[in-house]
Amino acid sequence: MRCKVFVGTLAGTTLKWFSSLPRSSITSFVAFMPTFVERFGANRVKTPKMADLFDVRQGGDESLRLSKPFL
Repeated sequence: MRCKVFVGTLAGTTLKWFSSLPRSSITSFVAFMPTFVERFGANRVKTPKMADLFDVRQGGDESLRLSKPFL
């Protein structure tokens, strides 16, 4: 039941991929989800973490001053 409801949420590339799976290859939703996440998990928006701030670099032509008020 979950797989059938899940399919209704798919569109574009994900729906095309799902439709190309061999018939009866999905035995359970629990078994299917890791395959789906492995295939499309990279497309998720990553929640920023404090450690990500260490990757921020100021460009040579970038000012520390805001061009517009922050509020």
